[in-house]
Amino acid sequence: MDTTDANLRKRMVSLRFRRDELGAETSVLSQRQSVITTLKVELLAVVLRDRLQNGSPDLPQFYARLLLT
Repeated sequence: MDTTDANLRKRMVSLRFRRDELGAETSVLSQRQSVITTLKVELLAVVLRDRLQNGSPDLPQFYARLLLT
């Protein structure tokens, strides 16, 4: 690979920096603990029920396939 091209070099540096940022962010997110509460489960059920009844027809089809396989 020819790294003498200034644009290519700048792009590579930018991508490496972004990779390092994402790696640090991933590390922080993986260390966080999520607490599942009754309220969160109830809210999920309400939103899921609404999306299944009133949303795109693709979601109920996907959900049925997910449960039947």
